[in-house]
Amino acid sequence: MELDDSTSPSEGEEDGSIDVPQPSSKLGRCEPCRAGYTKCDGQTPVCGPCARKNTRCIFSVTPTARASLSGYTSRSCLMCRIKKKACGRELPSCASCIQRNVICQYDYAPISRVQMRKPGQLANLNPSGRPAKSPRLSMPARPADRKRPLTQMDDRRQPNKGSSVISDDISDSETDVRSTAKSASVTSTDLLQLFQRSPKKDMEPRSNSIEVMENGTPGTMDSDMQDTSTWLAELKEAILHRTDMSKPGYGTQAKRELARLSQTQKDNPGIMDITPDKGDLTMPPRKVADRLLAVYLTREYVNLPIFHLPVFRAQYTKIYTSEKARDDKAIHHALLNVTFALGSIATDPNNHFDASMYFIRAQRLLRLGSLGTDSLATIQAHILVSQYLIAINNFRAAWKSIGLAIRIAETLRLHLAAGSQHYEDRVDRELARRLWHSCILLERTIALSLGSTTIVTPRSFQAPLPTPLENEYVDVIFGGTPAESSERPSIIEFFTASTRLMERYEDIVAVQEAFRPIISHPHKLMDTCEFTNLLTADRRLCNWMTALPPFLLPGSTHSSLENPVAKRQHNILRIRYLTIRLLLWRPLLALVAASPDLIHSTASSDNPDKASEVIDTPIIHTIISSGACKCILSAQEIINFLTESRLPNGKIDHQAPLPVWWENVTSVFTCALIFLAARLCPVELHKQLPGGSDSIEVGWKRCIELFNEYRTFNSKAGTYLIAIESLATSVAEIASTDVSRANDKESDSPRINDVTWLETLPDDLPCLV
Repeated sequence: MELDDSTSPSEGEEDGSIDVPQPSSKLGRCEPCRAGYTKCDGQTPVCGPCARKNTRCIFSVTPTARASLSGYTSRSCLMCRIKKKACGRELPSCASCIQRNVICQYDYAPISRVQMRKPGQLANLNPSGRPAKSPRLSMPARPADRKRPLTQMDDRRQPNKGSSVISDDISDSETDVRSTAKSASVTSTDLLQLFQRSPKKDMEPRSNSIEVMENGTPGTMDSDMQDTSTWLAELKEAILHRTDMSKPGYGTQAKRELARLSQTQKDNPGIMDITPDKGDLTMPPRKVADRLLAVYLTREYVNLPIFHLPVFRAQYTKIYTSEKARDDKAIHHALLNVTFALGSIATDPNNHFDASMYFIRAQRLLRLGSLGTDSLATIQAHILVSQYLIAINNFRAAWKSIGLAIRIAETLRLHLAAGSQHYEDRVDRELARRLWHSCILLERTIALSLGSTTIVTPRSFQAPLPTPLENEYVDVIFGGTPAESSERPSIIEFFTASTRLMERYEDIVAVQEAFRPIISHPHKLMDTCEFTNLLTADRRLCNWMTALPPFLLPGSTHSSLENPVAKRQHNILRIRYLTIRLLLWRPLLALVAASPDLIHSTASSDNPDKASEVIDTPIIHTIISSGACKCILSAQEIINFLTESRLPNGKIDHQAPLPVWWENVTSVFTCALIFLAARLCPVELHKQLPGGSDSIEVGWKRCIELFNEYRTFNSKAGTYLIAIESLATSVAEIASTDVSRANDKESDSPRINDVTWLETLPDDLPCLV
């Protein structure tokens, strides 16, 4: 049973408004004993079982005792008796019948359980002569000529774009959030107005955590209505939910199972709620908070939408306007403090003091509730903490934090294919899916920086991908007017595309592990190497590219790219795709750099001898040469993106349509290593590049320039710069040795260079560097 905050012990002691009923035959058991089917001795203020379990003991008026009160009756209504539901026994109609929109009938002849099962008994319950049914809850409706998108690993397709995504169960809070602002452009100034206005009085904010349901919980059922068949049905439903074999939909059994899980999570022996310190609940001035939150929403939230924005805005406004905001859960204050920390360093990297202050405060608040009831808010907090730890280059702590988020999500069964299908409201279903895939997306992002090969969840992508709600298109998300185009880009389209791209992380790891032993002995390639994993990964990336929406395709001139959010998402996704491509082809570049003899010059068709040499060359060498070129070209395009978006004076533009600066630092480090390896490749490979050897040197110089800018506000960038300059010296020595060895015609020993450093990650650098 959910308890209202107004009846908490702290408030009851202050105003003395709570009267604990004395034990009597009419009061029955206390609420914890009723929920756990435990015999209660009725002692007050704490009964014997609650005293032994150290739980909160609460007595409420039972339905039998309620009959003596005004406005209640002593018997259950006919509909609740037949449906085997707990009846509130209110006059003239109980709450259950009002909710079902049926006639509440208290005047009826006694009937047996056998008679209750007969269909004929329901004939007179509805004026139309038919038994009443619950409203149909279905998935989003689609036109008949459009097929439902597949959700398999490699055959997923994007859902249809535009306003065609329609649901017959979209709630009022989802359709009321459209604003009629004059401009669709996204700026921090526009967002200040969005968060300074008060929420609609007639809109009930939706709960941001799926902690359901008060009606139908085991603790509210009468003992005479809990028979063996009902118990077995609930047991079967619990097993089907846990094993991911349950039917999708919000039915009676699914509702009861969700209620059971909610009650189980509240029974947390040994864990006590700790009151947060009042200093940690202190919030910055409203104007400062509006500015920081606007930066977070426009730079981070649109790429990782872990909130339902109308609910998040309502909670944010409540904390600053409500007098009881300090009595709210500490987790909500922790969420806001982490968003303030991210907003502080996203556009002002030198503002480390304020960011650290907000994050330390959030840590104290989050640890208070880390062992409490699992909820979506706790998952959101750990995701935000992981984002901030990535921003300050603490990848190991971020790996631990996202691991906690994944475990909590698995406790809520969000990882199952049908895990989110049982929630009644579509907003709750979509939020559950987004949170799970956000956890997996961050897990793989951190794994790329740590080089981790062990993933927490092997079947991470079996949960359905989210679909966009009406208020999540880029033209209306921050108060614009809906565009007339049928292909309106949504932030969820970018999110699902990024999620499906990260599915290929396992392919990258498999390719690297297959080629890593061969790099030390490249001439044994013909006998040991298998290219199956490489070709499979390449095919899957090509399939991913063809499924992109129009505004995310490379080289797109879609009209929606005038929107700064859509433009930035287009560039971010392109850089992420190039990074995956670079990592896929990097083992082939390492082979060429380790043994330049693998690449032979291409002969012209008018020279028969050279032509026969080309024919006799194994096709594997051609694949290696082409893959090495693609790796170098991917690094060049990434660096060009980052360089061309700088300010005219050469400084870093933190408002540019690019990834946040802490992601770019790692990308520049990886690209610099690629250019160093390219220096060891033979001239024949350089000739296949559009700019030849000069393009490699241009890319290297741009990496140095970017690091010189990053080091002005980030100490790690200075460490990376020293590392690549040290590697550049070693590569120059290796290259000079290769030239002298090539001039020595009497030497028949193959040239093998040690290029283990090509897989260097920032976390691998020695402390002395």
